[in-house]
Amino acid sequence: MMTAPSSPAPFEGHPPQGLPLRGVGGVFQRFTKHVILPEDPEGCFILDTSEKAKGYPGFGIAGKCYRGNRVAWMLFHGAIPAGSHVLHRCDNRRCVRPDHLFLGTNKINCEDMTRKGRSRFGERNSNVRLSPDDVIAIRDTYSKGGITQAELGKRYGVSQSTAHCVITRKKWKHLDVGIKNV
Repeated sequence: MMTAPSSPAPFEGHPPQGLPLRGVGGVFQRFTKHVILPEDPEGCFILDTSEKAKGYPGFGIAGKCYRGNRVAWMLFHGAIPAGSHVLHRCDNRRCVRPDHLFLGTNKINCEDMTRKGRSRFGERNSNVRLSPDDVIAIRDTYSKGGITQAELGKRYGVSQSTAHCVITRKKWKHLDVGIKNV
């Protein structure tokens, strides 16, 4: 683990809030023992614990495992409102630096992810069955008429509903360049 920078400890002056402190060490003290501080004064504070899910570090409190970013938020800012997510400005899932975190809804989280190019849409989705060329061909063929969405779906190995979503641009919206709306 890295040593703390020469400036005052980043956790000083931040009383723990929102979580019950039990025992001698308390949640705050246990949590900060697992944080690796950066050399860069603006860098991420990395929570060095095992992963809970999807690359997020976990942290146990009273027999339950929480995501590290949620614990950091509660310790430094208090309770998390129902329906809110704790998001990262830095996009580093292991970061627990209080000023790198902010609250948002699922919609805000998805918009943030898309704006930063981290969403897995179209060919970036590992479950994709269509290529960009297939999508363009489906739209072009359907726009000429004489074929149903079900027939197109069968031809390209997808369901009628998937063909419908491709044609109506509910899916593969990013491939709208040069194609007239159906």
